[in-house]
Amino acid sequence: GAPAAFGSGEPYLRVVGLKVGMDTDGKGSLARFTAEEEEHFRAMARSGDIRERIVKSIAPSICGRDDVKAAVACLLFSGTRKRLNDGMHLRGDVNVLLLGD
Repeated sequence: GAPAAFGSGEPYLRVVGLKVGMDTDGKGSLARFTAEEEEHFRAMARSGDIRERIVKSIAPSICGRDDVKAAVACLLFSGTRKRLNDGMHLRGDVNVLLLGD
């Protein structure tokens, strides 16, 4: 049979929900984006360097350690569940353990 697909190899961003601030009842409110902001997000998604830009924006005062910063980005954006051709399910959870002194 055909080999199982593990992903498209194309970066993408899917936001399930974004909490902004706290309402008076203690619940977070969902963000509302303007059409201009949504177009800005689409333009960023179309750019070829979005992954590098996100990684560079994490702890910019710490030089290097791009592998650690990429892992943190993965945590922030999480993963997606995948169902392979053979019916196997892969979790979308991303787990990272950071240790330091």
